[in-house]
Order: sequence, then C-alpha cells, then structure tokens
Amino acid sequence: MVIKFSSKTRKKVAMDELTFPKFSRFDNWFRPRGAKATLIVLVILLLIIGTYFFVYITGGITYVYSHSMYIAIILAALFFRVPGGILAGILGGLVLGPIMPLDVSTGEMQTTINWLYRLFIFTITGGFLGFVTSIVDNQLRKIEWQFYHNPLTRLPNFSYLELLIQTINKKIGPKKTTALFVLSINNFNEISDSFGMENAATLLRFFSERLNQAFADTLVCELVPSMMGMVFSLDDAEKQIPNTAHDIQKIVHPPFKLIEVPIFLDISIGIATCPDQSTNPSIIIRRARNAALTARKKRADYWVFKEPSDLLSKERLGLMGSVNKAINEDQFKVYYQPILNIQDGTIAGMEALIRWQHPERGLLSPVEFIPFMEDTSLMYTFQDWLIDNIFQQIKRWSNNGHDLSCSINISARGLNHIRFEEPIIKLLEQHLIPPHQVMFEITESVVMLDPQEALISLTQIKEAGFKLAIDDFGTGYSSLNYLKTLPVDYLKIDLDFIRELHKSEEDQEIVRAILTSAKALGLKVIAEGVETKETFKWLREEGCGYAQGFFFAKPMPADAVSDWLKNYSFEDFSGQIELF
Repeated sequence: MVIKFSSKTRKKVAMDELTFPKFSRFDNWFRPRGAKATLIVLVILLLIIGTYFFVYITGGITYVYSHSMYIAIILAALFFRVPGGILAGILGGLVLGPIMPLDVSTGEMQTTINWLYRLFIFTITGGFLGFVTSIVDNQLRKIEWQFYHNPLTRLPNFSYLELLIQTINKKIGPKKTTALFVLSINNFNEISDSFGMENAATLLRFFSERLNQAFADTLVCELVPSMMGMVFSLDDAEKQIPNTAHDIQKIVHPPFKLIEVPIFLDISIGIATCPDQSTNPSIIIRRARNAALTARKKRADYWVFKEPSDLLSKERLGLMGSVNKAINEDQFKVYYQPILNIQDGTIAGMEALIRWQHPERGLLSPVEFIPFMEDTSLMYTFQDWLIDNIFQQIKRWSNNGHDLSCSINISARGLNHIRFEEPIIKLLEQHLIPPHQVMFEITESVVMLDPQEALISLTQIKEAGFKLAIDDFGTGYSSLNYLKTLPVDYLKIDLDFIRELHKSEEDQEIVRAILTSAKALGLKVIAEGVETKETFKWLREEGCGYAQGFFFAKPMPADAVSDWLKNYSFEDFSGQIELF
C-alpha cells in the first residue's frame, strides 16, 4: 500500500521542462518540435521547389545541377530521420521526374527508367542518411542519459539535481521557497556489505519508487549511494518543511523487502532552502548534505541548515581576516606529541598539533578556527604553510640525528587539496625528506562523507609514498568490511574509548574488538588519550602496538622536543606497571 500526501501547496515542475545545457544545442536544432519543426518542413519544401526551378532554368536534367536536390534530402534526413529522408527522396525524385525535361532547349523529355532510377537513388540515400542520423542521435541520447543518471541504480544523479534546482528557481515566484531535502541512509554501508552493491542498488530503486509515488510533485535524485535528494517548491516553508519531513519519515518507515528479507532504512533528513540561504545549486546541495549529517549526529529526524550564529559576526570575520597576517607573523604554533611503540619502547614519531597564539584572544585550539577555515579557500593557504613548517622541522630533527616521522591531520577540503597538489611533492624534494616519514591522518567521518571519492584520494596519496591513518576510529559509520578497501596503515582509536578504558568493561570490549579486527586486516593501531598507567598496562597486554597521551608526554613546542628525546626512557613508564 502506497501512502499519498497532498501537494496542494507544493508546486510541480514538469520533468520535460528541464533543459540539459550540455546537450540542449543539439536537442534544439536536431530534434525539432512544434513551430520549429513546421518551419523546417517549409524550408525543405522551398528547397525542393527551388531546386526544380534552378534545374529547369539551367537547361534541364541533362546537366549536373540536379544534384542540388541532395541538400533538401540531407536536411530532411538530419531533422526527421528515416521517414523524413525517404519522403524527401520520393518528393525530390518526382519533382525532377516525369515533368522535368531532359533538355529544356530541345523539349526532349526523360525516359521512364531514367527518372525512376533517380527517384530510387534519392529515396535510398534519404533513408540511409536518416538511419545513420538515428544511430548518432540514439548514441547521443545514451550519453545524455548516462551524464544525468547513475547507470547502476538508473536514478537521476547529482548533475540532474543541480539542473532541477536551477530550473525550479527560475519557475517559481518571488514569494515561494525552493527546499532541498537530502535523505541520508545511515545504515546503507551495512546493507551494501551484507547483500552486495547490486542488491543495495535495487533497494535504492525501491526506495525512490515509493517516494516518487507518494510525492507526485518531485523526483528523487541520487547524490551518492547513501544520499538521495528531493526538491520542493513551497508556499509556506516554515510550516511545510516539518510536515514534509515527517511525511517522508512515515513513507520510508515500513520495511522494504530485499530478496525476501525485510530491510529497515534508518534515514536522517537535511534541508536547505533557496533563495534564503543561496541560489547556487552546488551550495544548496552541500548545505543540505551537511544538515543531514548534523541530523544523524544529533539523532534527529531532520535538520534545517542554519548559518552559524557567529558566521557573520565581527569576531569571526576579524579572525578569518587575520589568518594571512597570523601566518606572516608566526602566530600559528605547531606543537608535537610523541607516539610510542608500547611493545618495544621505541619512538614511532610525532603528531603535529596546531595552535594559534592570538595577540588578543590568547592561545586558541584548532576547534576555534579550523571549522571556519573549512568554508573558505583560506584552508589551502593555511595547509600549505602548515605542511611546509612541519617538513622544515622534520629536516631539522634529521640534521640533529633524530629521524622522526610526523603525522599531520587533514580535513575534508585538505584531502582533495593534497591529492592534486604537486607542490607537496616538491616540498619533500626541497627538504630532502622521504615521503614515508610523513603520515596524513583523516577522520573516519570525513572518509564516510563520500567513500568512493575518499578511496580515490587516499589511493593517490598512498601511491606518492605517504603513510595514512584513520583518525578517531570508532566514532563514525564505517564498517570493517569497507575499511579493508582503504589503503591505510594505521587506525587511531578515538580517545572517547580510551579515557575510561581502565574502568569501563564496555570500552574494553570495543577496543579489544578493534584490535582483533585490525590485526586481521594487517593494520597497526594507535591508542589516543592514554592518561593512566592502568590504561597503558591494559593496552600493552592486549597487544596494542602504539599509543600517545598525557601519560607519556603532553604536546610540546618544537624546541622542547629535542630535550624530551634526550631525557626519554621507556623504563620510566614500563617500570610503573612492573613488566620489566
């Protein structure tokens, strides 16, 4: 049974009103409809009649000018395919047939076999050209369809959704609101891992069909396999958004049957509107996706994107406006925290942690400025400076006899920046640093924003020789089944599981499971946030390879690292747990 909801206050935009920019020029000219088709028919008829008079005036069919009729035949085949080419060929053959003299000056007429043979050639030529044009047209239609659809699920894709938003924005009046609903299927990876991608794609088709039947005024599009988009034109957004979100939840709540197995879909809905928040389709989609992720984190049925309250504040704008100045004046400080091999006591490397020594606000942690940078191109400038600074420090340590590797935290925007940035490789060459001394850390949640794109980016980074780690593991939605496809070297267990590890049996079971799974996948594990000897002892006994935290050392300025290295003794820590 399909639930249908009223769309009296939601305006429908017919799908045939969409024009595809990449193909519309061909479509407009070579798939004529309506008045344009009538005009082209008249032009072809005029060419046929004109050719008759031209051939007659130039002396009759004896001369070469009769071939001018191919112009009309070619045009007819091009615009109207096989029927048009054949019809134009027949008409052209008749016009230059029994009523056209062989030689106008002598009045001699053509023989029947002469003009019948010409009519046959014209007709065959028109039909053949029409057939070839039809093949080309069909191929272009396939390319057009593939550009705007996912070939596996056969659903409209991201490009189609952008076009749909753009079209609706042009159609609606100034008092109406276009609302994009992004539906994030939170358990999609689990379904895909259990049933396979083809069955998961079938489930997405069932999902979209149910929604399309319930909402006749929109079309479900696929952004990524786990996210779908729906666009509505609303008269009263404030009232209709909550109602529509609840309607969607009601529709998808009944389980779907996949190979006779009932499947429940857990969805979170993110909503962004235009023109209130933007008129740019790409920005609207991104904001709706972010809202869906927020809804998932907050365990809410839906979440409407809202500009952060401080986004336009003088304080925030002033902070972002002073980033370049802060870089030039060395206000950004890189602190380093050791990562130890807790089995043999060797120093595995350092993690670089950024701080901002603001002249007015004091020492700022990354959470106070990195999220704002993420929304601007400042992130690129800052990241380039940070990586160069860290590479210089690695080289200084090397010159002092310490071949330390260093891990660098990378954001979602930064991940793609590194993937395409040759200057990163040039910096390695400039400072004579082997890439294996650098490890990039990317959080689990960033990977799961777009797993396929993340796989491509991480693979390219790995192929360049860098090490890779999944940071904050255990807080996101990835599965170990998917994790085995990523070219990573380390898992960093989130400190939320480590902080109370010595007294929480639940955390111990989770960490033990992660250690076992990581070992099976050939991955090394780093425990973050080790603060007590009890936690250190438990991790070592369970076979955890690496750890970092206040128990070993707090983050320190680069100048303090050398002194720490001179005074470091693993027995200072291992002796406390009576293992030596």
